[in-house]
This record gives sequence, structure tokens and C-alpha cells, in this order.
Amino acid sequence: MTIRERWVLWSIVAVTAVLLSPLVMVSPDTLFGESQAFVGYPYLVAKHLVFTLHDLPLWNPFSGAGEPLLEYPLAGQFYPPMWLTFLFTHDTLAIRWMAYLHLLAAAAGAYTLARWVGASRLAACLVPTGYLFNPWVTQQLANGVVQTFYAMALTPWGLACLWRGAMRDDRRWLLGSAICLAGQILAGTTYEMQFTLLASAIIIALAAATAERPWPLRVWQMIRHVCWVFGFAAGVGAIKLLPILQYAPYTTRTRFDIEVLEWVGMEYGGFTTWPEIGRLITQFFGPQPSWLGGWVNIAYAAAVLWLAWSARRPSPFRRPALIFGALTVLVGWIAMGPRAPLDLFEVLCRVMPNFRYTPYADRVLSIAYLTFPLLAALGVTQAQGGAQQPEWTG
Repeated sequence: MTIRERWVLWSIVAVTAVLLSPLVMVSPDTLFGESQAFVGYPYLVAKHLVFTLHDLPLWNPFSGAGEPLLEYPLAGQFYPPMWLTFLFTHDTLAIRWMAYLHLLAAAAGAYTLARWVGASRLAACLVPTGYLFNPWVTQQLANGVVQTFYAMALTPWGLACLWRGAMRDDRRWLLGSAICLAGQILAGTTYEMQFTLLASAIIIALAAATAERPWPLRVWQMIRHVCWVFGFAAGVGAIKLLPILQYAPYTTRTRFDIEVLEWVGMEYGGFTTWPEIGRLITQFFGPQPSWLGGWVNIAYAAAVLWLAWSARRPSPFRRPALIFGALTVLVGWIAMGPRAPLDLFEVLCRVMPNFRYTPYADRVLSIAYLTFPLLAALGVTQAQGGAQQPEWTG
């Protein structure tokens, strides 16, 4: 990595650190979101078992007659960064710092993903901006489920490694992607790890399908990459994955039907098929009362449209535009749920049984908050005159 590239990367991290500093510049006793009690309880139990009782955090003896802690996803007791939080005196402050540092890693990962795909330095700065500063992240900060921010950090790094591994057919980079996916399993990112798995599978399939080689070799490449990434991730995360899969059939958490969503105000009722797209667009960009915010959204959309128009002709962006564009469209289709002509969310619930525990279909838009700014960055780079390769090879 050159000095210039290093300066850009660290500048993005520094700006993000300043903008998100209110997250940690508060009283240690200030609650981190409305769900802290729900999320923090298994964390406190695991900490007490390790430091006070000197026992493995596998079983919670403090709830009724006891309950499994190993099978509880949000405990995250085998996620290595979580061990550092046990050293904090104030548990709330520890959780806040975990979220804060993971968001900084997410900014660096989003920029790196854009650069490795081929965006220019200037255009790549659009990706962490759109990935971190949007209505969905604001909602998650208010909610306080810290596992969401673990996933936000691991997802762009995992997809960046996957992109390099798939493009170069290099197992080392595929291994890096598998480690990031395994980290999501160990951290207990119950929904996001499924979305990342889905996105990884789509990228692997499309990368193999668009490779310039005979079809039998393309199929063999897809099989090898799927087995390498998902097999290694499942092996590393098995200590958490297998108990979760065993425990999942007994949970009462499941997807909400349309009537329930109407009752809680999710605004699903009263829409026909295609107006649902308008609701998703409104949710994706969020309400924009300010003049500047509306024009920023228009600029992102215009860059994506320019990329789509330019991809008609052969260019260095044609393949990444096809792969990440198709991924974004599929994610949007899944998010429409039963309002789409074909309910892909229901299909996923049948193909991937644990997918049915996702409460509502548009939760999968968390992937689009990364891929859409990435497409915009590629569009801006195309407007600048072409691809700009990153100044480090890794």
C-alpha cells in the first residue's frame, strides 16, 4: 500500500471516528439502545461464569432451572473480540466501544471493497458514506443490538476477500472470506450471517458464470469455491453453529405475517405488487427533509444509472456491474416478500430452514446498503474515465 492510499484509508477512518464519537462520549451508565437489557443479559452471564465462577460459558444457571447459553446466539462468548470487553469495568461502555470500533472497521472494509472491485479513490469514499450513514444504521443504533455492528464490520471485508478469491481463483483470499463468515457465526449475528451467506453464494455463482472458460470448468470452479468458503466457515464456527441449529426448532421467533406487520405499523397493508417498490425505496433512502439529503440520494441513483448505461459496452466495469447489480436486484426482490410476483423470501425460507426466523423480508436490505453505494462508486469511476487499480496488491 502506498503512502497516498494509506492516507486516504486512515482519513476515512478518522472522519468516521469523529462523526460517530457521540457513541462513546457519554456517561458509562447510559444505556446503549432499547434492546441492551435483552442483548446484555447473556453477555453478563458469560462474563460472570468466566471471571467469577471460572467455568466455561455453556449453561446459564441463573434463569429458572437453567437454560442453554451455548445455543443462545447473542451470547457471542466464542467471538474473540468479545473477550476484550470482559476486561472493562463498565459493561455498557464495553458494548459501546465494541460497536464503535466495529463501525470504524466497517468504514475501512467498505472502502477496501470498492477499491478492490476497481473504483477510484475518490469514488470509493462514497461506499463507507452510504454504508454507515443511512436510516437503517440509525435505527440499529437506537435499537442497540451490538451484533448488527459486528456483522457490518465483517461483511465488507468478507466480500472483499471473496471478490479477490473468486476473480483470481485463489484459495488464500477465499480463506479470508471464510474467516469473516465464521466470525459472524461466532459473534451471533443471527440474521446478518444468513444474508452474508446468501450474498456470498450469489457472488460465487455469478463470478463462475461470467468467467472466460468452458462451462464444465465454470461449474467446477463454483463447486470448489462454495465448498472451500462455506465448509471452512462452518468448521470454524461449528462450536456455535451446531448448537444454534439444534436449538432453532424450539424457538418461538419466526417471520411475521402481513397481518402482524400491519398491527405493528410496518406499512405493508394496502399495497399492490409494484407500489411496494416505492415503499422499499422510501425505506432504503429514508425520509429526507433537508434539501442536501435529497440531492445526495439523487446523485447516488444517477451514478448507478450511468453505470448501467455504460455497461452495455465492453468495459472493465461490465463484470462487477453485472455481479453486484444482480445481487442488489435480487436483494430488493427478496425484500418485497409476498408483494412480489414470486415470493423469493418464502422460497428461501423453504430452502434454508433457519431463514424463516428472519422477522420480516425487508431486513435483507442491509446487504443493499453496501452494494448500492458500491455500484454508485463504479458509476462515478466510469464517468471519470475508467478503472483505477488499487495501489496495493495484498
